[in-house]
Amino acid sequence: TKVDYRNRRKVAPNHTMTHVLNFALRNVMGPDVDQRGSSVDENRLRFDFSSTRGLKTDELKKVEKIVNDIISSKQDVSSKIVPLEQAMEINGLRAVFGEVYPDPVRVISIGQPVDDLIADPTSDTWTKHSVEFCGGTHLQNTAEAAAFVLTEETAVAKGIRRISAITGNIAQQAIVTGEKISESIEALSTDMKKLWADVDISAVEDRISETRTELEGETLSTTLKGSLRVQLEKIQKDV
Repeated sequence: TKVDYRNRRKVAPNHTMTHVLNFALRNVMGPDVDQRGSSVDENRLRFDFSSTRGLKTDELKKVEKIVNDIISSKQDVSSKIVPLEQAMEINGLRAVFGEVYPDPVRVISIGQPVDDLIADPTSDTWTKHSVEFCGGTHLQNTAEAAAFVLTEETAVAKGIRRISAITGNIAQQAIVTGEKISESIEALSTDMKKLWADVDISAVEDRISETRTELEGETLSTTLKGSLRVQLEKIQKDV
């Protein structure tokens, strides 16, 4: 048996950003948001959480921004094995509802050394950071995640919502693709205004159809995709 280090390097950004996503959701939606499950692999992350409603567009944007801000601020990821009773005293600690943890337990802290948390467990400062129990593979610094794109937010059961997202090169490519499609739609809108007096309706509709097919076929930020759909619909109505 041996470790597949190449695969682990791809999984780690998605795992660490799942922790950061959990932190971001609590900041945006409040302390009552609790993790109800998660799944990470080399391609994406998925996070289930308790909520009686879906996130609004501005809330999704805030969550995405918080995660990307933590990536760009290059925060160290600290881990340490700590006696369970001692670890449970850390202010701001997040644990999975119903999960039974070993003693001692591994603490993952993003942006603050675990030793500092243990030295002063009641400090209010720790609530401003992601602190969780976890035995999985993680980054050494958030900058290694490169980028974060939230691709979907949906309901999976009564009172349970799910967020899907991507990181790393896949996320960076999604951002580039999103910019490209945005430019295509902007050009289409500009051409409509220029050619209004003598517009080739069929040609414009073909471009709208092609752009819509490209938009729906690509993995993009869910908020950006929603905005671009609205822009395309407006152009379609103008036609």
